[in-house]
Amino acid sequence: RYEYLLLFLLSFFPYFFQHVVDTGPVIFTTTSIPLLYWLMKKWFDNLQLKYPLFMALIVFLGIWAKLTYLWLLPSIGILLLILLLENKTSLNRIACKKIVLHILGSGFLLIILLGCIFLSTDPHNSNRFPYLEQITNSKSLSIHQLFQLNIIRNRGVVKALFNPFEATQRIFVVKEPNLITAFYCGVIFLFVPTCLLALRINWRDKIKPSLFYFASLLTFTITLYTERAWAMHHTVLSFPFFLLSILAVIDLFRKHYAKKFARIAMISAIIFVFLNSYFFINFPKQRIKEHDDWSKIEIHKQLQNPELANDYFYVVVDWGMYYYQGLYGPSFQSVLYMEPLNSQSQIDILKQMSREHNRK
Repeated sequence: RYEYLLLFLLSFFPYFFQHVVDTGPVIFTTTSIPLLYWLMKKWFDNLQLKYPLFMALIVFLGIWAKLTYLWLLPSIGILLLILLLENKTSLNRIACKKIVLHILGSGFLLIILLGCIFLSTDPHNSNRFPYLEQITNSKSLSIHQLFQLNIIRNRGVVKALFNPFEATQRIFVVKEPNLITAFYCGVIFLFVPTCLLALRINWRDKIKPSLFYFASLLTFTITLYTERAWAMHHTVLSFPFFLLSILAVIDLFRKHYAKKFARIAMISAIIFVFLNSYFFINFPKQRIKEHDDWSKIEIHKQLQNPELANDYFYVVVDWGMYYYQGLYGPSFQSVLYMEPLNSQSQIDILKQMSREHNRK
């Protein structure tokens, strides 16, 4: 039932809040995972080429929007593996041949599309390939560092994983984790492995939720391995696979404990909502960061003036105000972002732009 799924996502505090405040492509990235899985299921049902082609397009858009989408590719491969295992008894030689051809065709399309962006050059320097440079310049932890507790526990993505209040870090000074936070993380993140160990069913039925859970761990490990990953909007990229693992476990209860399922589902839902309510109630009590003080609204009202918006450049030295003014200001305004603004060369550039565009 999609309405229950929606309520589940709205109740999951770190997932919900991160989608509310993030101005990047997080919503597209996280939503694309269940969409890709649904398309894979439809593809295995009728083996029509349109589904893998559409999947290739979604993956391309995800990578184009932000290269962090590359972190998800191994786990997307696990989604395909899950469905191959589910359908292995019903796939004959002709179907397998068709699947291989479809994968090759959609893979070729994806390579062509990615070639358009990875081989694109800087408009001001044809010898530079910005997308490729982002990959080659990316720094990672060493394998040795991944096993050093003092390094791992100080990583921002780890702090975000074990403190749901980190989802609010763009706006608030984040509340330190406490016993309630620890209990919450224990219940939420150990739900799937605990249920899989407790369920007395055929081990083959546990493969699907186990692979979903492994996919979430793999994505988080890749995030952890990447040096520049630091916040909840990176950590949350592993959550779609984690949520799929929870849904798969719930489906096991529905299939194997049909008579008790309604009671199990009700108790689980009450506990889940109760635990998340702590964060919904307490996040507004955190101290607001200076650059997100409500006085920003008053500045925004002043900048709405049509004469100012039409005649001046708005130079903003904080990204939060830049996004806010850029999104909600007049359509004819010109908002520039320079952080930090502390050199004569930047002033000279602004003066030159002022002359070229006839703005003060």
